[in-house]
Amino acid sequence: MRYAISDLHGCYDKYQALLKKICFGPEDTLYVLGDVLDRGPDGFRILLDMAGRSNVVGLLGNHEAMAIQALPGLLGAGGPDWEGKAELWFQNGGEASVTGFLQLSAGEMRRAWDYLLSMPLYWELEAGGRRFVLLHDGLKGFSPNRPLKDYGQDEILW
Repeated sequence: MRYAISDLHGCYDKYQALLKKICFGPEDTLYVLGDVLDRGPDGFRILLDMAGRSNVVGLLGNHEAMAIQALPGLLGAGGPDWEGKAELWFQNGGEASVTGFLQLSAGEMRRAWDYLLSMPLYWELEAGGRRFVLLHDGLKGFSPNRPLKDYGQDEILW
């Protein structure tokens, strides 16, 4: 079976309960359509679980994008306007994710960060003879003649 979910927002226990309820097994595929992080305390714990499963496809959401932009600055490797990026992230629930991230071991931090950076903006699949595009939010300025690769991150995530 194929499943799709989004907006887990750090709720590890609910994520695990979902996997149990659907009897998620190695022959199944779960598509997580972004916003695993923030608000709840265990977003990075969910990301690590997802990273360890070959049958879970995690897509980038706007909360993951904010983390990618802000977290390096918070850890001392700030680029331009990292403070503004961190402020935006914190206004959207990022403080819980930072706290959870800092509780990880160095190896877990690296795995979670690498997984975050590998998350695609969208995923195409076919089911029941129909073609689907999975993504977090929508396609702003949608045109059937515009290739998916021509949409920018903000057009997909916000």
